[in-house]
Amino acid sequence: MIAACGPVVAHLGGWRGDRLFVARDGGELRAAAELGWDAHTQTTPQRRLRVTPGEIFVLEPVAGPLLVPPLLVRRFDFEGRETGREEGADASDAADLYFLAERAGRGPVRLRRAGLDPATGRPLFWEGTLAIDLMRFEPYCSGVPLGIGGVFWYPVREEGLVRVGPLGVEVSRGKPAPLVERVGDRAVCVGTLRGRPGAWVDGAWHAVAGRPVFPSYRFPRVGLAAAGAGADIVLLRRDGGDLPVVGSGTARLDPEGAPYSGLVAVPGALLALAEAGGPRLVPVEL
Repeated sequence: MIAACGPVVAHLGGWRGDRLFVARDGGELRAAAELGWDAHTQTTPQRRLRVTPGEIFVLEPVAGPLLVPPLLVRRFDFEGRETGREEGADASDAADLYFLAERAGRGPVRLRRAGLDPATGRPLFWEGTLAIDLMRFEPYCSGVPLGIGGVFWYPVREEGLVRVGPLGVEVSRGKPAPLVERVGDRAVCVGTLRGRPGAWVDGAWHAVAGRPVFPSYRFPRVGLAAAGAGADIVLLRRDGGDLPVVGSGTARLDPEGAPYSGLVAVPGALLALAEAGGPRLVPVEL
């Protein structure tokens, strides 16, 4: 995962995905902290990041690999020093960093969300159901939802983008990436529809030309869209080169740095995450 606030970028990476990297003011990503993994089961717990103007929060489970209660929030300064912990699961509709959807036989889908309150550092949790015919072939799926303007968006693997709002539940069929992200005041989810790449913007599909941005079964669980020039939305392509843009502008990323696995905006720049040879940030040309 990669997240930013102002000029600070935080990334969870390393070959086990348990190392916190931090970049400041356009500098290099440097290893700041080892978060740990379960050597006995050979698994790294699911974790999510939130960066604020003063610190970095890491949300993780107290035990086991899945982000379900009991939950733990760890606080770090920008040098990677752990400064505090909060354990628990306060009920809140604001939980928005992770969702787990499960279906057992017929009936509604069980939906759980996890998040954190950056003001207090407390873990947040929400549970409900979706009375909708989804996940007929998978017992569960997980991803990153987005709540914006009274609407929650959920990307359901291989099936579609789900919108839950005051008017009920709607599904835009297709194959979404496992993350819905906020670009300005718009909800954006990269994906494929009938084999063509593109993105849903507030639920409306925008196809883009060219080769797929990622194989649909290998979408990374990180940001793949960000604001470009004006109202443009730039989409990441794994192998770089000319990047797809929803809008009228252009964007390019050095193909020599491929493969790329994430996109993040900081003041005055758009950066792509390259993992080869250690994680590093590569500027996108707009």
